[in-house]
Amino acid sequence: DDLGNQLLLTAVIIACLAAAFAQENAIRAKKVMITCREGRGRAVLMKALVCGFVALIAAAAVYGAQFYNLMKWYGLADWSAPVQSVMAFDSSGPRAVGWLSEFPMELTIGQYALLLYGIRLCAVAVLATVVLLVSSLAGNVFVSIFTSTAVLELPALLYLLGVDAAKYFSLTAVLSGNMLLSLGNPALAAVLTPPVCILAAGVLLYCARKVFCKLFFA
Repeated sequence: DDLGNQLLLTAVIIACLAAAFAQENAIRAKKVMITCREGRGRAVLMKALVCGFVALIAAAAVYGAQFYNLMKWYGLADWSAPVQSVMAFDSSGPRAVGWLSEFPMELTIGQYALLLYGIRLCAVAVLATVVLLVSSLAGNVFVSIFTSTAVLELPALLYLLGVDAAKYFSLTAVLSGNMLLSLGNPALAAVLTPPVCILAAGVLLYCARKVFCKLFFA
């Protein structure tokens, strides 16, 4: 379910944001935009803020369904139970989740859910800014969509096909959250992931702005 949600969310964000800067590149409208008084600053910032809001809505829609299922399976009264007691549900009935039953951090189900979705939202910020950077580099919308899909969707698809090493590339493990926390030291991952993602998103957004304002501009 994590990978399915990830693929769906990535596809929606690419579909919504791929044209953000690529369309202006294609029709050369950015030459008009960035010669205006605030074209290199406020206009690009407002475009980025709108794209961030759209990405947030997409994440809420995709992950909201999964969160609803969690609330249905574990009534709010049960969210204070240890996360080690979480059960998985499949055709053979409920069963213990191996890696969660040995989870080293003392968290309740509710605390783990907050941590999990916090990590995912941080990853969504990076995901959106990657698409914006690709869009600012692309000469048209098709190239932006194709390149973003290759960079962001391919690792998850390869992992689904059995290439285990693919989880270490792109944002596969971070967007899953569960996959990231099951690797190595979950406490270290929980502490480092938010600041690293926020820093990466800021750097990518800065690069997207610089590229958009300079590339192909004479």
